[in-house]
Amino acid sequence: CICFSRFCPVDLVYFVDPETLTQRVLREPKATQLGRQGAFEIWQLVIEAGLCLSHPYAAGVIEVK
Repeated sequence: CICFSRFCPVDLVYFVDPETLTQRVLREPKATQLGRQGAFEIWQLVIEAGLCLSHPYAAGVIEVK
């Protein structure tokens, strides 16, 4: 799997084995009540999650020159 990111320099290409990626929760979920409509309550649930490698050597970077 080749990953392109808009936050990385254009001359770098990242590659990773997708079987080694796992999703992890970075911060605990937070629920915020936004309001009520009749008998219904409206809630917002915010969870910060990220992808982590289970094997650090399963990914790499190619620098294009």
